[in-house]
Amino acid sequence: MITQILTTYINNKWKDLNIVVTTKPHETSIELPEDFEIPTAIAVSGAQYPTFEEVCIEFEKTHAKIINKSIFSVQQKSQLVLP
Repeated sequence: MITQILTTYINNKWKDLNIVVTTKPHETSIELPEDFEIPTAIAVSGAQYPTFEEVCIEFEKTHAKIINKSIFSVQQKSQLVLP
């Protein structure tokens, strides 16, 4: 599994880090309030807007959250942005 390979690589490279790389399962269901109405402009536009899955794929290409030491990072173009 890729997470074990990454964990081993990182911990071999930085001996005192003791990091554990994990992934979180993706939520596959969406619950909407009973009175929720889909806006007409979005409902009729179709493929003009990316799907949730497409947005997630793009987001996860450039974002990472490191829980140990509570760091969130995002990659913008070729630059890694840290808080």
